[in-house]
Amino acid sequence: MDFSSKQRCQTTSSFTDCSAGNLDDNTAPHWPDVPWELHCDSTDKTKLPDDATKVPTDVCIVSSPTFWSTTRLDTITTKVHVRDGDTDKLVPVDSYALGQVYSDAGGTVDPVTGTTVDPKDASSLQAVMWLQSIRHTGKGTFGNGNSDRALKCSRAWLCRRKRRS
Repeated sequence: MDFSSKQRCQTTSSFTDCSAGNLDDNTAPHWPDVPWELHCDSTDKTKLPDDATKVPTDVCIVSSPTFWSTTRLDTITTKVHVRDGDTDKLVPVDSYALGQVYSDAGGTVDPVTGTTVDPKDASSLQAVMWLQSIRHTGKGTFGNGNSDRALKCSRAWLCRRKRRS
């Protein structure tokens, strides 16, 4: 099986570069469910200045390790091992494309609990990624160049008959 991933990023008409190297303090809003505020640069200090009244941008106050990812699962491809004469390879059988959608960050309904928050606290809600669709594609493995094939049956009575046999 092959698993492929993509960035957990949303493009807009003015923002199209979702490469991992483009994620920083300024572009973080385009990764709506990535807790970028927990990210600390290796050059950040870990102690507040004695006279500080707010946290400077070069100080990291996250006091414990955090574990999160900027990527999401995008596709899964299943394969079968085929030996045919001199051929010895993995051949794709099925693929599954996963479509995700984000909840409305900044709304007044918490996407996890479903509870309504005071509108003045709406900006504290974080977007949540939900699985929206799964697209299954059967791969042609019968000598036609391995092109994708739509798996469907056009007549209901014929489909039922084929399933029984």
